[in-house]
Amino acid sequence: MTAVELPVLAQEWPGPLIDGFVTLSSADAAQQGLEHATIALPDGSGRLRNGAYAVQWWVFAAFTVVMAVRMARESRVGLVRKST
Repeated sequence: MTAVELPVLAQEWPGPLIDGFVTLSSADAAQQGLEHATIALPDGSGRLRNGAYAVQWWVFAAFTVVMAVRMARESRVGLVRKST
């Protein structure tokens, strides 16, 4: 078995299942002969895309501020013209 599949386990387990998790300290793991699992991160060029996405939100925020100020000015000018 390479992984625990929770939906399959839930259907086949004879007793009730309880939510939770258990942690094991490094000292206890070493006593039991367990080693740290290595994490294989994917190699990719997502940094530029993620950075562009972050910049996109700042540009959108600046646009909304500019438009709010513009709309406030236009509504104030419209009120001045109507009152004269």
